[in-house]
Amino acid sequence: ATNYHDFTLTINVNATNKIVPTGEPTLSTETLTYGQALSAIKLSGKLHDNVNNKDVEGTFTWADGTVKPNAGSYEAAWKFTPTDGDTYAETTGTVSITVNKAKLTGAPTYTRITAANKTLKDAELKPNTSWPTGTIQWVDKDGKELPDTTEVKANTAYKWIFTPTGADADNYTTAEGTVILYSVSTGGGGGGSSSGRDTSSSDTVKTET
Repeated sequence: ATNYHDFTLTINVNATNKIVPTGEPTLSTETLTYGQALSAIKLSGKLHDNVNNKDVEGTFTWADGTVKPNAGSYEAAWKFTPTDGDTYAETTGTVSITVNKAKLTGAPTYTRITAANKTLKDAELKPNTSWPTGTIQWVDKDGKELPDTTEVKANTAYKWIFTPTGADADNYTTAEGTVILYSVSTGGGGGGSSSGRDTSSSDTVKTET
């Protein structure tokens, strides 16, 4: 510092605005099922340089791929990072995603009836522990609730319906199925046997003999 004089220089800089590319990504699918993360939909494609009329290479990502949207229509935010970051600006946008209601799997719990003159109350119908908050009830063929005092008849199928309520009411479909609560052998020799099958809207729960 004692051997040299200070000096100044003038540097002229020409700044050019980055080009903002236009367009939107290509989605692997436009639908999700409630419970799926946004990352289940893959983004691809290119944006376009309208100034020079050419495609712009780069990478699409979700602003937050971990989000699990509620059922219905969801506006998902995406970001485009251009390969040539000196020429092109990062671009953001949104795309509309349809989120379908989730279908419940499994079956409710209940107590089998083993004797005559029992009612639906004795069956102690309860929702599956893996299901969301909701109500479950026995109904007739028209969907009208059956009172707990209804006598359970032998070899007769009874229908149940589970309706989600609370925060997840709009995120799950209703579930329904039928079950023979009181199975009685209708004849045959030897020691005889009886069987009953429980079915839900999605699968066969079990068969007992």
